[in-house]
Amino acid sequence: MKNIFIRLIITSLLLAGSFGPARADDDKVTGGYLAVQAQLLVSAGQADRARPLAEKALRQTLRADGLADIALSDLYLLLGRVHLALEDYEAASRFARMAFSMKEDILGPDHGNLAESVGLLADIYDRMNMTEKAHVLHERENEIRNRMCDTRSETSGALAHVKLPGGPYR
Repeated sequence: MKNIFIRLIITSLLLAGSFGPARADDDKVTGGYLAVQAQLLVSAGQADRARPLAEKALRQTLRADGLADIALSDLYLLLGRVHLALEDYEAASRFARMAFSMKEDILGPDHGNLAESVGLLADIYDRMNMTEKAHVLHERENEIRNRMCDTRSETSGALAHVKLPGGPYR
C-alpha cells in the first residue's frame, strides 16, 4: 500500500511538472540529480524514460569520481533495476553483478549495504528461471539483513538506559 501511494505521488509530481525530468542533453545537471530522477521514474513504472537519465548519470559519475566509488556502484544498481523493469535480464544481471562486486570490494563481504545488490541479483535470476542461484542469493540477502537487524537491536539495547536531554529515559 505504501509503495502504491509513493508511486502515485511521484507520478503526479512528474505529470504536474513541478519535479519534471531533466533533459538528457543538459550538461549543467549533475549525475546525482539525474540518478534521483531515474530512480523516481523507475518507481513510477517509467523505466524507458529512466534509462537515458541513468546512463548519463553513470557517464558523468565516471568522469568526475573515478572507478571505485560507492556512488558508482549505486548507479550500476540503478541501471540493473532499470533493465530489470525493461525485461532486459542479461543487461540487468551484468549491472547488478558489477554493483555487487564493487560494493563487496570496497565494503567487504559482510557489510549490510550488500543486501540490496544481492537481492536485486536474486530477483533477476528468479525472472531468468535460474531458481537455484536465486534461492542461494535470497538466503545470503536474508543473512545480511538479519545481521543488520541484530546489530541494530544490540545498539538500541545498549543505549536503552541513556537519558536524552530534555526527555525521558528510553
